[in-house]
Amino acid sequence: MIARRGRAALLASAGATLLALLTLNLVVLFVAVGAFAFLGATLVGYELLRRPLAAGRFRVAVEESYPRLPLGSEAPVRLTVVDRDGGRDPVAIVDTLPHAVVVTEGSPVAEVDPGLPVARALAYRFRADERGRQPLGPTIAFAPGPLGLAFDELEIAPARPLLVTAASLAPRSVPNGIGLYTRVRGRLALRHRGYGSEFRSLRAYELSDDIRHVAWRRSTPENLFVREFEQEGRQDYLVAIDVSPSMAAGERGRTALDEACEAAAVIAGFVERSAEDRIGLVTYADGVHQYFRPARGSLHFRRLAENLALVATRPGRFDLAALLDAAVLRLRVHTHLFVFSTLSEPLGDFHGAHARFVGRGHHLYLFAAEVAGLYRPPADADAARLTGWAGGVESERLERRLALLAAEGVPTYRFDRRGAAIKVVAAYGQVRAWGRAG
Repeated sequence: MIARRGRAALLASAGATLLALLTLNLVVLFVAVGAFAFLGATLVGYELLRRPLAAGRFRVAVEESYPRLPLGSEAPVRLTVVDRDGGRDPVAIVDTLPHAVVVTEGSPVAEVDPGLPVARALAYRFRADERGRQPLGPTIAFAPGPLGLAFDELEIAPARPLLVTAASLAPRSVPNGIGLYTRVRGRLALRHRGYGSEFRSLRAYELSDDIRHVAWRRSTPENLFVREFEQEGRQDYLVAIDVSPSMAAGERGRTALDEACEAAAVIAGFVERSAEDRIGLVTYADGVHQYFRPARGSLHFRRLAENLALVATRPGRFDLAALLDAAVLRLRVHTHLFVFSTLSEPLGDFHGAHARFVGRGHHLYLFAAEVAGLYRPPADADAARLTGWAGGVESERLERRLALLAAEGVPTYRFDRRGAAIKVVAAYGQVRAWGRAG
């Protein structure tokens, strides 16, 4: 196969030949024709005499494999390559990597020269800087030709799948399992006062109480008492993520969409550990793209994790009012809706949509990305002033949107490049303790 250098040399010699013919310069014509003939003869000779890399010549053993990694984490890779041909020809072993994988130590390239051991180790460390599928490999054997004009390559090992997921910050101190053993788990209240199965206390009778719960032995005709029980506080949650192009704002690997997926992974982790709540996911831009109804179970949480790793921006607008109407059509029980967005579009008929949403017993919580806070301030003074001006304009726009939401009684939270995980955990804790946040 002709290398880039070979193609450039052939084009240069052909161009020089054409220029010499146009100018009738015999010296240049002689040199150009000679160079073109030399390059052509070299490439033809290499093609006729080369010994192609055989498919069974190399054996690759992968000692480190990572099917899934959290965003921003580092991991080592070690491959052992055995050359069954004895290493008679110089060959380079290359482990190809996607642009979202950054090598932090070592090199994914190993040279195998004649006379060296037939088994070579290829070792390096990498960091995953973007969510999604980032396969490592395939591993390629590369044999350079004369003067670097051509080369021969052979895939000796297939690509190894790697899924880069959001780095969940939820603590692992609380094991998975049935969530009703204790009244408090992970500092979040799991039970509330009401009619359930576990006795709590006695209190005075009220007109709204069920007559079946009256404690007749402790009551008198003048003073009736009812038994009060613990009620399991099961809640439904739906995470809605704006996937319009505005969510791509931010630095590589830490965009508004990345921070939203990170926060969604955090709350999903807490819901998974409660073992009684249910959580779903919806992505929206000019309509609903994905919808997972609130549910629980290991398979459901695994699907959520994989989809949060693969969520990407799409063309379209984010219409919060339309999202609320779509949620009303899909949700059958009272649900807490956690929305992550930049609010780049006008809110439109939000009042009517929010009234219909709340009328069904649902609750809305909005986490707004501060676009200016998603970038580090530049070191250059002029660039810093320009960035500050643009950030001020963006902040004013966001303030107007949030003021409208606050007037509707919607709890709002802001997040920047430091993430939204802490605020999401705080809101979730309030919902678990008091039934709603804000």
